[in-house]
Amino acid sequence: MYGLAKSLRLAECSRRLPDIGPRLYIRGLDAFLRLDRCEHLLHAPIGDLWGDFTLGGGTVAVAVGLDPLRARASKEVVQAYMAATARAGRLFMGKTRLTAAAGTDWSTPAYEVGEPR
Repeated sequence: MYGLAKSLRLAECSRRLPDIGPRLYIRGLDAFLRLDRCEHLLHAPIGDLWGDFTLGGGTVAVAVGLDPLRARASKEVVQAYMAATARAGRLFMGKTRLTAAAGTDWSTPAYEVGEPR
């Protein structure tokens, strides 16, 4: 996970969030995050409000924690995880926004956020 955080140019969350450039693609109720020098995309399902905000030009945060978190954890579990990893210096964050989807190869395998490889 540390390698992922560094490849995205994320910083410890105690610092100012770096702008990691436009990396998001939205397709329906799915968000995809592009990684540099990687043929795969990270995938996360999204809600209408998040999608509308992002499609409207909103900047969003990307967070990578270094400790395990089970897939499909509840909102409360995620909040506690983020607080604990932030206090321990094990949460890395950055900000990104929508990128033009023209020419996107949607056949590229996407990994679910939290899905083991």
